[in-house]
Amino acid sequence: MTNYAKTESKMVWLKYDFGNELARKWFGDDAIDALPQITRGKNKGKPKGVLVWTKCTHGGWVKTGAYNHDIGQATGYVMPQGCHDQEIKEYGYSDAVWLRTDDLLKNRAKRDAADDKIRAEIQEKIDYAQKKIDNAEASIREIEAENYPNASKLKTYVSNEAERAKVIIEVATEDLEYLRTKYDRV
Repeated sequence: MTNYAKTESKMVWLKYDFGNELARKWFGDDAIDALPQITRGKNKGKPKGVLVWTKCTHGGWVKTGAYNHDIGQATGYVMPQGCHDQEIKEYGYSDAVWLRTDDLLKNRAKRDAADDKIRAEIQEKIDYAQKKIDNAEASIREIEAENYPNASKLKTYVSNEAERAKVIIEVATEDLEYLRTKYDRV
């Protein structure tokens, strides 16, 4: 029997000291100072907004499949007492998110570094496949020039290898295009 993680949503206004300190801890001073300020009343000059996060109360597995915004990850084990999916919103239950931990520069840098590593691996596949195509074309020219006894079988084999390499290049190019545009599709 699988034990699934249990979570609860929490929220606190940034105008209160606890909310302000916690937001500064998670997002940094620059991000909080850039938020709109309250202009009237006893909280004048304090940042507007609500800090919303999900806290894991009982560790366990997260269901596989689509990204689960309640806990901030797609699949795997979630540790108890961990806080996930921190956001700053205008109001507690609004859909408009002003700031999310995924948007922070340090998280974006980690994500971009991982994407760059994947891009390099895909580019290596493309380069290797292109080299196979070039070798196949050179082999076909050599076969035609030398008049080998089984020339038609050799040409068929080499051209099949070249076709497989072209498919690899096509798929890898689509993967590169997906990596380039995946954060635009929210």
